[in-house]
Amino acid sequence: MSRLAAGLAGIILALPLAACAPKVVIDYDKDADFTRNRTYAWESGTPVKNQLVDRRITAAIDAQLAAKGFQKHETNPDLVVSYHAALSEEVHYSTTSVGVGYGPSWGPGYGWYGRGGGWGVSTGTSVTTPNTVTVGTLIVEIYEAKDKQMIWRGTGSETVSQDPEKNAEKIQETTAAMFEKFPPK
Repeated sequence: MSRLAAGLAGIILALPLAACAPKVVIDYDKDADFTRNRTYAWESGTPVKNQLVDRRITAAIDAQLAAKGFQKHETNPDLVVSYHAALSEEVHYSTTSVGVGYGPSWGPGYGWYGRGGGWGVSTGTSVTTPNTVTVGTLIVEIYEAKDKQMIWRGTGSETVSQDPEKNAEKIQETTAAMFEKFPPK
């Protein structure tokens, strides 16, 4: 296999993985001292109505914070954490084309029109189909407990599945991506 073919195969194989990754945006207070904060407590935000999903989200965030050395402490915490969740509908379009395009035609001899070279043109058909998908957005906000000043905010969005197990995986992936570089340095 040539290098070009191997490179194209690698790109083609990576495209589905990139398409499946959650979209995450992080913002934080550049002046905040994240090193002095080690405990946190939950504050209500805008949770999902499904209690099972709510527990999965809070457990995923708790796990990410614990992995970073933070401990949940309901009395006198350094930080306050809340999350907000929303669902929206988006239309995605997919286009399928069938037919032959145009390009050079080469053969023996020289010249155009059957004597060895030229351009051939044919028509094809394209069909564009709209697909409505549900997108879940998760926003995690972290405030300093003493003055209620926001110091960190992560936003992640991902398509929602009808399969609860797939959604649980997406919650894990989204929170992991959010907290990958938390606390900021």
